[in-house]
Amino acid sequence: MFPARVPNPFDDDAQRQQRVDSQLPASTFRAAVIACAGCAALIAFGVLWRLGFPGVGLALVPIGILMIVGGGIELLLGRLG
Repeated sequence: MFPARVPNPFDDDAQRQQRVDSQLPASTFRAAVIACAGCAALIAFGVLWRLGFPGVGLALVPIGILMIVGGGIELLLGRLG
């Protein structure tokens, strides 16, 4: 086995691309779940606000917004990296 810093001369581009592709879906899926959970928190706030519980927004709105931003940044970095 070759060390990590020395490329394997018998490794072709298709094998390298397959290894990279096999690593991406888990992180992409996790970021998408985080962003969707943030949207769900904001929707839950909207429902609770309409039912007459406006104080819940002090917790749900910052959590929801930061989850959406965090998941979006993670997705963006995954695309760029």
